[in-house]
Amino acid sequence: ALPILLSVMNGFDREMKERILNVVPHGFIDQQPAVNEWPILAEKVNAQPGVIASAPYIQSSALVTYAGGVEAIELQGVDPQAESKVSVVNDHMIVGSMEQLRPGEYGIVMGRILASRLLLVPGDKIRVTSPEVNITPMGVFTRSRNFTLVGVFEVGAQVDNTLALIHLNDAQKFLRKPGVQGLHVKTQDLYSASSIMNQIRVNLGDEFRVRDWSQTQGSL
Repeated sequence: ALPILLSVMNGFDREMKERILNVVPHGFIDQQPAVNEWPILAEKVNAQPGVIASAPYIQSSALVTYAGGVEAIELQGVDPQAESKVSVVNDHMIVGSMEQLRPGEYGIVMGRILASRLLLVPGDKIRVTSPEVNITPMGVFTRSRNFTLVGVFEVGAQVDNTLALIHLNDAQKFLRKPGVQGLHVKTQDLYSASSIMNQIRVNLGDEFRVRDWSQTQGSL
């Protein structure tokens, strides 16, 4: 019974690491209303023992429309070069690459399941609508913009179904964010992320909200 139990637990541990938690940032550092000088913050965070890298992000819910279909998505603005150091998405691209997210071109990368539901292929233009509204003398309007699909990824997890990525600069313009929401952090060992992020919290002070994956992914 013991070898069987150990085999099951080792298999579960490997599945958690390689599939479920492989695409979840090990840590998050946020500031309200925004982090304006994220390179300075990233330099401090990267100097913390146990931290491999950090990358800026902006996150928002949104709606994507194509050929009469509408899907709710998790929209993230990222820096492609920095994000590739903390995320495995670029290693699991089946079409295109993260490098095709260029500022000002309004490209978008999404999960395979999401792209399949919308019957999308690279080069298709889709309409993305922000949940925030603009109030003008003419009335209340939602904020929408066309994006071009430049890449599709498949990591074998929930993000294939909901996640869409755009360039950080495009996200700032589209969502009207002056800075970034915060940083994604990757640590050397995801099971040590809690203690590492706690130390970062002590170093940064109460000005920032610091969390690890065990807090954001509580069910896991």
